[in-house]
Amino acid sequence: MTISIWLSYYDFIMPFSTREYVMETSQARPSAKAIHSHLKALTPPRILLRFNQKMSSPSQQRRTADLSDEGQERQDDSDELGEDALQRYLEGLTYILKGGDARFIPQWDEQIIGYDAASNAVRDQNNPPKPTPPTELELYPCTDCGLVWIGGHENSGLTNIHPSHSNHVVHPVNPCRSILVYTKGICRGGGTPDAKAAIGVYFGPGSPHNRSILVERQAPGSQIAEIAAVVEAMRYMRTVILPRRKEILRESLRTRSRHLSSFIASASGVTSNESIAVRLIIATDYQYLVECLCKPRPLPKMQQQIRDQFCDENVPKDNEGFSQILSERRKLSIDGALVTWYCIDPSLNSMAKELAESGLGSTSTGTE
Repeated sequence: MTISIWLSYYDFIMPFSTREYVMETSQARPSAKAIHSHLKALTPPRILLRFNQKMSSPSQQRRTADLSDEGQERQDDSDELGEDALQRYLEGLTYILKGGDARFIPQWDEQIIGYDAASNAVRDQNNPPKPTPPTELELYPCTDCGLVWIGGHENSGLTNIHPSHSNHVVHPVNPCRSILVYTKGICRGGGTPDAKAAIGVYFGPGSPHNRSILVERQAPGSQIAEIAAVVEAMRYMRTVILPRRKEILRESLRTRSRHLSSFIASASGVTSNESIAVRLIIATDYQYLVECLCKPRPLPKMQQQIRDQFCDENVPKDNEGFSQILSERRKLSIDGALVTWYCIDPSLNSMAKELAESGLGSTSTGTE
């Protein structure tokens, strides 16, 4: 079975609960009928979904059709998603920020300045302003989850409530709950046989998630180290932080946690699935990386191609490190995390730099 999705341009909205439903039931390989019923109940009207149900194998295509009610029921129950089809389906639900949309500019950001101001802001993606430094943002380090969350406009006090960390309710495609992480890669003795490189990933003050790792690669360089730091931050977010956050939210619902109960009451019934979606803001002083990933390009004539081709042409195609970044970005989007890039001054990245420097004298530190 294959699934086709049609979307109007700039109207890409998919409830995260739908993606979560598929992820939870993927082990059982849900039937097409089950997923269709779930989508029909949750999908906004502006999304047009159509299922093209085809036999998943030649043997099924050769099977004689049973037009009786009993035979039709058996066919519906047996029409399950294969692994390849399920993966294509999940990738179809992903929403990836590209080009100028992937650049975190606080003075343009809806979460920071509010929807009205962001809608009326004049943006020149070709000449973006210098981003407001993180020292001027409302940051909320959470001692419970070991992460730094960003506050903003219309703050209702929910930003610093563990485990929800949401300042107001918006759709999961543009979640106003953002995690800030700093990355830094350094290399000593570059170009020599004794060259050593290490990375630092800073999630927050005293956070058990902070990473300090020696880059085990022959002839490392500064670019390799910087990219490795970003990849490690994304990988750790996907494999450790998101699964833990999911469990925390589910446990809070089961135990009627006062934190999440307050969040749900204030948020007018937002579910745990919707509150999982987050935005990962990666702060780095490696400007070349940010420009490669965020520099806009002219729009193609066919708007149907925009979401697939927009703004990735600046990424070096033969660079293994950039390929890993794009791969992790896609995997994070499947799990409900959008990635944005925050170019900061090197003087504001001292915490990640200290972690990287300590990594030069060790194998690895940090909590897995």
